Amino acid sequence: MRRFGTDRMAGLMGRLGMDDDMPIESAMATRMIEQAQSKVEGFNFDVRKNVVEYDDVIAAQRDVIYRDRRAALEHQDLHPRMLEMIEREVKRIVESHTTANLPEDWDLDGLVRQVEGWHIAIPDDVFPEQLNRLRRSQLIEQVVALALAAYAEKEAQSLAPSTCASSSAQSRCKWWTHSGWITSTRWM
Repeated sequence: MRRFGTDRMAGLMGRLGMDDDMPIESAMATRMIEQAQSKVEGFNFDVRKNVVEYDDVIAAQRDVIYRDRRAALEHQDLHPRMLEMIEREVKRIVESHTTANLPEDWDLDGLVRQVEGWHIAIPDDVFPEQLNRLRRSQLIEQVVALALAAYAEKEAQSLAPSTCASSSAQSRCKWWTHSGWITSTRWM
């Protein structure tokens, strides 16, 4: 009652000298208690609603992860899925650093730092002398191409011809996870 009741009710109870253990027999106090109780029930309903929404998101993510895991265990080729994930993540990252309307206002330094964290160097020729000529779609295409090339190179280095399919999938997943490519579950 103290949490969701009004200050007026707390003042009234204090003036009347009522303890927390004393039964309340006033119609006005009963109405105030009912109002406080409905506030508590509304609060609890909102909490339960948020938990259910959160659980739905987690269940969807879990389904995607289990589907990919099952495909890897069944020796299915995950290469197209990996390329799709790379493209989607790179596009999201470039878009997050280029939210401003004008290319001069884009966070290109932040983009370069993040992509370098993935062991990919963006060459200077990607950025023209005059930044106003830079287009978001061109930048996305170029960074995606660099990321796919880095993935292909790493894949060629880490996979010997004698490697089996499940080992191939494990190597791909380990490299992308350890190098920071899969940093979140947004791709799901």
